[in-house]
Amino acid sequence: MGPCESECPQPILDLLTPTDSQYAIEWRARCRQNAAAQRAIARKSSPRPGQTIVFEQHVLFCDGRTLDRFEVVANNPRSHRTALFRSTEIGGLYRITSVKRRTYRLIDPI
Repeated sequence: MGPCESECPQPILDLLTPTDSQYAIEWRARCRQNAAAQRAIARKSSPRPGQTIVFEQHVLFCDGRTLDRFEVVANNPRSHRTALFRSTEIGGLYRITSVKRRTYRLIDPI
């Protein structure tokens, strides 16, 4: 693994023997931080159809628009993992990648 690779799974890290190598100690710490971040992302609530999602930072789209508030419409029928989002401002449909990696809040419909 190179100096930038730090995605070793937690169970493998737990099997490693102690070391005095500062490089190895730092690499293991980065791997553990990444594993903790992945667990936090997995625990986040997924947006469901009917909810409104408000992103902390505006999302920039290839049409030049920056938007932060959307209605969750439905899952894309070809991919159960990709939701479609309708802008509450202009009504256009958008796909937003890596939603759970972004900071957002969900508002349930009334």
